[in-house]
This record gives sequence, C-alpha cells and structure tokens, in this order.
Amino acid sequence: MKKQTWGIMLLILGLGGPNALAQNGPQPESAAQDINENEFISMRDHLASSLMFRGELADKIIGAGLTNEIVDLEGEPTYSAARLALLGWIKTNPDKAARLALNIKNGIKPGAGIIPYKIYGWEINPEFLEKIKSLKEAAGDLRVSPEALELATHRLYAGSAGGGAGPVVIGGNRPRGGDNFFSANYADYKLNRAGLERELAGAGGVLDSLRGPAGKGPAGTEEAYAAVVARYGAFVVAASATKGRSAITSGESEALEKHRSGLRFALAGLTLRSRAAELSGICRELEAERARPGGGALVTAAKALERRFTADAGRAEGGQLAVKELMLLVGGAEEAFAAFYVRLYVYSGLLGFKKRSEGLGFSCVYDYLLWLWMAKISPHSASVKARAAVMAAAPGLDAAMGKAGEGQLAAALDGPGGRAAELEAALAAAGAASAANRAAQFFLWGVLFRPVEIEVSARGGRPFFQPAFTLYNIAGWRPTGP
Repeated sequence: MKKQTWGIMLLILGLGGPNALAQNGPQPESAAQDINENEFISMRDHLASSLMFRGELADKIIGAGLTNEIVDLEGEPTYSAARLALLGWIKTNPDKAARLALNIKNGIKPGAGIIPYKIYGWEINPEFLEKIKSLKEAAGDLRVSPEALELATHRLYAGSAGGGAGPVVIGGNRPRGGDNFFSANYADYKLNRAGLERELAGAGGVLDSLRGPAGKGPAGTEEAYAAVVARYGAFVVAASATKGRSAITSGESEALEKHRSGLRFALAGLTLRSRAAELSGICRELEAERARPGGGALVTAAKALERRFTADAGRAEGGQLAVKELMLLVGGAEEAFAAFYVRLYVYSGLLGFKKRSEGLGFSCVYDYLLWLWMAKISPHSASVKARAAVMAAAPGLDAAMGKAGEGQLAAALDGPGGRAAELEAALAAAGAASAANRAAQFFLWGVLFRPVEIEVSARGGRPFFQPAFTLYNIAGWRPTGP
C-alpha cells in the first residue's frame, strides 16, 4: 500500500491497530491422507512469505464455503471482513493453513469443528486501554447515544482531570425531566497533547502525500481534496486554542473530537476517491487492449472497483459508520486494489512480451531465407532456438493473458509468463540475430546487385550526374568526375 494509505489507516485506528486474535478451540484437522512432506513445507513457506498467496487461500476457503468451519465471525460479516479474519488465521496458523490448503487442492473438506475467531474492537493508544470497561458500561446506558459512544471510544484524552472516577465519555443525551448527563467532576479533561500532535502530524502527512503535481490533490479529486484541506485547517485552529494547556473543558473536548472524527471520515473518503481516480486512468489505458485475451475482463474489473470505491467514499464521507466499519471499508478497499494491481502488473508483463514477440518478425528477405536454411542444417543453433522459443510461446502468452485478466494469476504464470527470464533472453537473441541479418543484407545487396548507379548531385548550381561505385564507396573512395 502507498504511504498515504498507511497514514489514513493509523488515523482511523486512533493511532492504534487492529487486534485480531485466534482463540483456543478445535482446529481443522487434515484428512487421513499422507501429505507429501516436501509439498507441505513448500506450501507453508509460500503462505509465510507471500501476502498474495495467503489472500488466494482465503479466497479459496470462502469460495469453497468453508469460512464458518474455520472462523467464527460476529454478526453478518462482509466478504472483506471474512477475508480479513481468514488472513489473520492463516498468518498465525501456518502449519494448519498449509495442510488445509493442500486438502482444498485435493478436494477434501476439513474436519468438523469451528475455530472461535473474533475481530476485536480496535485498540486505542495505551492511555485508553484501561478505560475500555467503563466505555462498555456507558454503552449500556440509554442516555448515551451510539454516536457519542463511538466518539468516546476514540478520543484523544487521557481521562478526566479528577482521575477518571466516572465513565470516560465526551457527551450524552439529557434524560427527560432530568439534569445534564455530566456532573461537575466531568467538567474538565486532561489533554493528551502528544496524541493530539500525532493526529495533526498524521493528517498533515496524508494530505501532503495526496497533493499531486499541481498541489490540488490527485487528478479528478480536486474538489474533495480542497474540502479536506479546509477541515484540516479548522482542526488546526481548534487545536491551537488549547496550546500550553493540560486541561480543557468538556465543550472543548467535544469540539476537538468532532473536528478529528470529521477529518478522519473525510480523509478516508479522499483516499478512496484517490483510488477511484487512479482506476479511472488505468481504465483509459486498458481500453486499447480490450480486444486482447483477458483485456475485456480486466477493464470490467477496473470499472467495477472504480464504482465500488466511489460509492464507499460517499459512505465514508457521510460520517455514519462505526470506526470498525470504516476501518474494514478502507482496509477492504486497499486489499481489493492491491489484488487488482498485482493482477494488472502480471497482465501488463505478459502483454509486453506478447507485443515484443509480435514485433519480432523477419527484418528482411535475407533474414527469412537464412533462418529457413539454418533451421534445416543447424536447428540447434542459438538464433534458430531463440526464434523457435519465441514462436512457441505465442499461444501460451494468449492463454496466460486471458487467465491474468480473469484474476487466475497462478494459472497465468504456469506457462511462458512464469519463465520471464528465459523468454526475455530468447527475444533478445532473436532480435539481435535479425538486426545483424538486415545489416548483412544491406551490405551484400549493395556489393552484388548495385555495383554502378547514377548519383545526382550539384556542381556550380547545376545538376551533376556521375557513377556511384558502391563497392568503392564502402572502401572510402569516390570518383572525382570530370
């Protein structure tokens, strides 16, 4: 992921990170089948070293309908949430994941038994970890709105100035016929100055990374970028009002938190719009390759992602998502974009080989005739073998491009695309031989078939004709003429 993406993820998390832990419980057992040890080790190493490989396994588990037999997700998880949980389980259980991958490959379902697996709420910076219990208690109080609770969970502050005797929340609804929800000991709050400064620096870093060459944001997102810059400016002004103070009022606390929360949602939306704009540019470039194998599928996938990211940006900017939902939204988008980008990268490489092999051809008649002759008398010569390798790879490249366009990357790299160095060497050798043959034809044709020609030049302002003895010209001698 790009630098700005990591920045927005940290901002969403409140300078924390996702904590997805597998619980103790039954694990999926490999079937009673002798799994080849070398194959198992290879699979485990691939899963340990490659995020893309782990993602492919997670997709296969979901596609095979095994998700609920592997992990237990709370509520009704989205595809990205299920995939995120599976990625975490695969990473923390490489041996079991490797056996499961081999079983899926062999068409064998794992044994019964669900692994309890929960995606916990995002951990806040260390100052707030001890306040989680009180927040849960506040969540059960009908006088606290879910929105206020969500803001409270991700506040910048270390608790009340009096030592945090009560629930650490920034506001609440007044009960009917009663007084304000806050009593006197909630009036002042201790400001987490370091957290506030990190938040400002992080948001500024994200905006700076998204400035673009014109300084107005990524192409196509200028209006959204300007709106986020304005939000950031308002947050800076509000934060500046607390300069030099360690305690602030509840009103200031709530105002600062609203600025920060609004900026987070806006930054998430801007990040998603930036991705959508990037995909729009990719689509324009891919349109020229739509007729090629896999090209249409890749364009369709890019446009679908562009529409998804644009819609997701609107949801993020609406500010109605819980922080976990926002994190999953941005994280899922980044995973989807990364998967598409790898897919695009593989396709582009295969397309480059295809275009170069198409452009190889024969440089001249002599090149073609010499190739025919050498293919008969010396089929194992370097130039003949190189051209044969390029010609043999052409159908495989078409098939590989089709698979890459559809997202079947492992299959796409099974053929010539998986032998890039070998194909590159063959193209270079065949191209060099073809260029040498063209130079040879030019020389031989001039010596053998153009010994004398009429050369037209000028002398004294009038046309002048003289023989052009090509053989002598090559040697550096030219007749002087009358």
